[in-house]
Amino acid sequence: MDYPTSNINNNGNKDSDDFKSNGIILNLSEELKSANIVSEIKYLPKQSQLKITFSNVYDNEKLFIPTDFKNWYKWAEKLESKIKMRMPKLNNRHRVLIENTLHENFDLLLEHNDANSYDTQRNTLEEQRQQGVKKIHLRKYILDGHLYESVIVDKSPKFLTIHTIENSTNNDNDAGSSNEKPDNNNNIQFKLIDKIEVPNYEFYHVDSLITHNPISYSFESEDELKKYIELAKKQTFGSLFQLILDQKKDYVNNEEHVLIILAADILYSYFKEKFGATHYNIFIGENGSGKNSALLFFKMLGYRVFYVTAASAANYYTFLGEIQEGQGTNAEDEADDIGYNKDKQIILKTGYAKGGNVPKVEFSKNGGSRSQASFLTFCHKWLTMEELPDEKRIRGVLDRSFIFKFIIGDVKYNIKDILEDENSEQYKQFVHIRKLLFVFKLLQQDTVFQNIKLNIKNRNSELTVM
Repeated sequence: MDYPTSNINNNGNKDSDDFKSNGIILNLSEELKSANIVSEIKYLPKQSQLKITFSNVYDNEKLFIPTDFKNWYKWAEKLESKIKMRMPKLNNRHRVLIENTLHENFDLLLEHNDANSYDTQRNTLEEQRQQGVKKIHLRKYILDGHLYESVIVDKSPKFLTIHTIENSTNNDNDAGSSNEKPDNNNNIQFKLIDKIEVPNYEFYHVDSLITHNPISYSFESEDELKKYIELAKKQTFGSLFQLILDQKKDYVNNEEHVLIILAADILYSYFKEKFGATHYNIFIGENGSGKNSALLFFKMLGYRVFYVTAASAANYYTFLGEIQEGQGTNAEDEADDIGYNKDKQIILKTGYAKGGNVPKVEFSKNGGSRSQASFLTFCHKWLTMEELPDEKRIRGVLDRSFIFKFIIGDVKYNIKDILEDENSEQYKQFVHIRKLLFVFKLLQQDTVFQNIKLNIKNRNSELTVM
C-alpha cells in the first residue's frame, strides 16, 4: 500500500488531521493498471468522497464521487449511474474495471476510515441482531413448506401464498397477520399478508407500483387474482410450455430445437430452486441478429428477470441477496466483459449450483469488530455478446453454458416495438402469460420432479437436470 507523504506517529499510525487532508490511495487492479486509463484513485475521508484521477486517455480529468459506508451495497448498485452521469465519455469496459477496483478495496476503505466518521458505516448483521429485529425486503420466501411471493394486488404490495385447505382449518404456524381468501373449488386457499415474521427477522415485500427491474407481478384486484387461480388450475407443464413456444416463434428467429430449449427454460426458471444445478444460455451474434430479442422475451416471461447491461459482480450478488436462494434470474445484454472480469467469472462459476456464495466482510459501527456476510449466487442466467472471448479465459463459464448462435432473420413482430405499446394485443398477451406462469408456480410449489437418468455424466449431466 502506497500512502501519500504524511506524518507518522511513534505507533506507526498516520496523523489524523494529515490523513483527512491527504486521504488514502487505493490499490489499482492489474486489469485497471494495464488499461492505463486511471493514474490514481484516492479516498478523502474528510469530504467522504472518492477522487478518481484519469490518465491522458481521458484528458487527465478528475471525478469526485460521494461515498456511503452505511449502505455500501446500495451505494454500489447506484455507482454505475453516478459514474455515467459525471463521466459520460467513459466506455463501459473501463467503467467496470474502476467499479471492480473499488469493490476490491472495500476492506481497506473501512479499515482506514477516520474514527470520527464511523457513524456513517453501515450496521453489520451481528450488530443489528443485538439491536433487535432486522427488517429485510425480499421477492420471495419459503417458510414451513409454504411459498410466499411478493406481489401487487389492487395497487397494494403484499406477500401471496396459495395452498390446499386441509380439514377446513387454519394453520396456526402461518407467518404474519393475514386475510385468508378461500376458493370454494378444489379447496384452494390464497392468503395476502403484509410481512413474514421469523426469529430476529421481519421480511417485507420488495415490489411496488414503480418497480420495473425485475418487472413486478401485479393484479388489478383480488377478483382478478381468483380468476387467474382458476385459469392456472386448468394448465399443465405441457400446455404452458406450448403456449410459450408458440409466442416465441413470433419474436425470435432460430432453429426449432433452439426455440424449444429456450421456451422450456422460461418455464423452468419458475422452478429452478427445485434443482441442484442449472445451466446458462449464451447468445452469440452480430448487431441485428435477434439475440437481444430473445433476451427481452425472457425478461417479459421468465421468473423475476433482472435485466441489465455491463453489470458488475456486485450487481449480481446484491440482487440475489443473502437470505434465501431463488430470488430471481439474471439476463445481461452486452456481456462481453466476462473475458476479463474475474469477479463476474466467480459469480458465474459458483452460481450454477446450489450453495454458491460470495463472502463479504462487514465492520461494526465503532470499527471494533468484523462480521462476514455470504451473498448467494445460484440462479439461472442468460447472456448475450457479439463473440466469445478466448476460450482459455472463460473455460469455467463455457463448461456451464449452452452456446446459441443467432443470425439475421425475419420474425412476425419486433419485440422492441411491442414493449413500447402497452395497449397492443401482443403486449397484453405477454402480461396475461406472465400472470398465468406466476400463479401456476404457486399452485405447483409442492411438485416433485422426477430425476431422469441420462447416458451422460459429470458436468454435462448437471447441466441437463431439467
